Amino acid sequence: MNQNYDFLASVCSCANDLICVLNQDGEFLFSGGGVYPLTGFLPEELTGRSIKTLCSASGWETMRQGFDRLTQGLAAPLFETQLQHRTGEWKRIQWSLSPSGEEGALVAIGRELPAKNIVQTGEFRHEALYRILVAHGTDMAALINEKGEYIYIGGSSNALTSLGYRPENLLGRSFLEFTHPEDLAKLQALLAETLAATQPIQIPELRFRDATGNWHWVEVTVINQLYNPKINALIVTSHDITERIQTRQQLQESEQRFKALFENNPSTILLEDRNGMVLDVNPALLHKFGVQKADVVNHSIYSFLPADLVPVCKEMIQRVLAGNKLKFELELPVCGQENRILEVNKIPVKIGSEIAAVYTIAKDITQVTTYYKTVQRQAQKLNTIFESITDAFFTLDRNWHFTSINSEFARVLGVDRNDLIGQKLSVLNLGKAYKKYFKQLKQAAETGESIHFEIFLNHKLIWLEVRVFPSEEGLSVYFTDVTEKVKARQELEKLSLVANKTINGVIFIDAGKIIEWVNEGFTNLTGYTAAEAIGQNAGHLLHGPDTDQAVSARIKNNLQFHKPFREEILNYKKTGEKLWFALDFSPVLNNEGKLSRYIVIQTDITYRKEAEAAQLQLTKDLYRQNRDMQQFTYIVSHNLRGPVANAMGYAQVLTETNPDTPVFREMLANLKTSVFRLDGVLKDLNQILSIRDNKDNIGLEKVDLAANCRKAVASLQESLESCQAEVKLDIKEGTLVHGNKTYLHSVFYNLLSNAIKYRSPERRLQITIATTEQGFKGTTISFSDNGSGFDLQKAGDQVFKLYKRFHHHTEGRGIGLFLVKTHIEAMGGQIEVSSQVDNGTTFLIQLK
Repeated sequence: MNQNYDFLASVCSCANDLICVLNQDGEFLFSGGGVYPLTGFLPEELTGRSIKTLCSASGWETMRQGFDRLTQGLAAPLFETQLQHRTGEWKRIQWSLSPSGEEGALVAIGRELPAKNIVQTGEFRHEALYRILVAHGTDMAALINEKGEYIYIGGSSNALTSLGYRPENLLGRSFLEFTHPEDLAKLQALLAETLAATQPIQIPELRFRDATGNWHWVEVTVINQLYNPKINALIVTSHDITERIQTRQQLQESEQRFKALFENNPSTILLEDRNGMVLDVNPALLHKFGVQKADVVNHSIYSFLPADLVPVCKEMIQRVLAGNKLKFELELPVCGQENRILEVNKIPVKIGSEIAAVYTIAKDITQVTTYYKTVQRQAQKLNTIFESITDAFFTLDRNWHFTSINSEFARVLGVDRNDLIGQKLSVLNLGKAYKKYFKQLKQAAETGESIHFEIFLNHKLIWLEVRVFPSEEGLSVYFTDVTEKVKARQELEKLSLVANKTINGVIFIDAGKIIEWVNEGFTNLTGYTAAEAIGQNAGHLLHGPDTDQAVSARIKNNLQFHKPFREEILNYKKTGEKLWFALDFSPVLNNEGKLSRYIVIQTDITYRKEAEAAQLQLTKDLYRQNRDMQQFTYIVSHNLRGPVANAMGYAQVLTETNPDTPVFREMLANLKTSVFRLDGVLKDLNQILSIRDNKDNIGLEKVDLAANCRKAVASLQESLESCQAEVKLDIKEGTLVHGNKTYLHSVFYNLLSNAIKYRSPERRLQITIATTEQGFKGTTISFSDNGSGFDLQKAGDQVFKLYKRFHHHTEGRGIGLFLVKTHIEAMGGQIEVSSQVDNGTTFLIQLK
């Protein structure tokens, strides 16, 4: 619908009259809600149809004469035509015509008139004529007795039939029985008045029930003839006025709807006379400007406008008084606020053929205008973004017309974008590639899916990488000159033919360290197919937990210098198996001396590395065995020799001493002590040898660290309680380590024993055992106490040596820490110690 008809449509939706806009040929340009009751057609069915198809020939001629008068600038008088309903029924319509404000169109308003009454003056002198009129009239006549009962039914048979009754259905029944309950009181009062009067009594509106239970409005006249002995009854004539009442109600509803439209319209509406005097305003206007109705009505509209707007508004109203509808925007200053932008519609109001007033409808579009300006700014920003896109870019509508082109597009293809905007894609010179190009774009448009392809422009000798993105508006197309990239790829394909002949792994990586190509040798060595490797970062794909990060960093650093280099590194196969590779990196430079890619040759050196590792392990084992031999020699020469020499000396003296003397008994006790010391040394030696011999067969398993620690604490509970020691365990439940239960128990038992034995006399003993998890590095156990501590600098590397003691005021053998370290290393772990005199000691144990 044309925008000029917006207000008319909103008014027509509330009207029962036929309101329409016709052109000079009588074709419907617009029709309102009242069209359906009068024609049986919906508004959309009439649009484009001529009203001539609904009018009689004489009716159309009368209407055409009205058209001609309006065209000549003359007023068209009211006139009447017959209009045929869709059902074939003819209706009497009274028409008024007025200009629409648009050239070649007019507004026609039609109102249905009641059917003409056949009036016959004079007396009915012939009974036959009387019967015809009665039979075909619209009134029902009846005689009613004093009780209100029908004793005779006559008059129009049509009237009775329309109620669904036959005379015998009413005879003997009370008139009140058929009257609406709400009308009974009024009827009974009027009947009482009738019984006391000789003049006819009229009951203007009464509801009468028909045979189906529906109510009809009737107009009743009652004449008292009870005093007439020839009649002795009340004569009642009734006329069905239901249609008239309904018409009136519809008119009232139409007025109420129009009033509601006026009162509740969110836009500000005012009615002004020809001189600009305000006749009425709606509540929205009062609320908008915070005024009372009395402050506006009967005041000139110009008194509320700034002086510079008065001439403009006067000119506008004169144009409306000439019969034009106007729509324009007005910027209105508001005190203490920003200016408001109003969209103003002025509509002439006709009374008869004269324009008596003007409706002004003003809608605040400040926000919309601001939004529109914002959209314009955003569009400008978007255009800036288009221009900043480094790729060539253009858009097409659904009819293949160019809608936007950036400067990069014009540069790459050597065209003037202003010549292409609005033109079809076919005008673009793409040489032999056009057919393939158009096919790809058409596929994207039809499937709604984005497409990525490459195309060669033979007339420009360049390769383009094209990306197409469909949308509801059409296509967005990006393309980049990838000629150098394609040439490099072609060179890469040539190199790959050579690389596929070697059993070593060959990798082509680009300047960004992304794999471009791998040979079959790479797949055989690593287990990764070309599809799995290409596009991946080589380091991320092949490195693992035990890969030396220092070597990885060194490779990354050397790649910056674009020079050949070699490295050896531990990599991982797809299966997780470890492999050692010697990597030879060779840079490939383009014609400009810039790095194009690296060629990396992988050589499997796992066997050599395993041999080196075995040799290193053998060296370590020999070193450890040599250290153990030295330790054994120390034990034999020092710890074992002393007790043996003492025992031999005491035994020799005892053979020469009287057994009954005190000296004998003292010598015997000393001999016993030397033997026990000898036994202790032999036990220590046996335990050390047992650990060494079973180091590779101790049976490692997943051990619950918290449970093992609690067990060690429980075994020393009596000693801990006697010294009032406090043990705090901060080990997460379920923490598992790779170790041996017996060895772990020994570690915790010895550390707890040392903490108790070497506690400080100055304070209560506090022991804390905590763990932290470090991923693939395993679990770190922290064992700390606040005991007497020792001088770590003085102890040096003797801390974990056999028979080394650092607290001489307390009994001890110097084997505890030796066993702790030996057990931990047997489980593949490490131990470190930190200590300060009179502050305490902390052991850090690393287990996997």
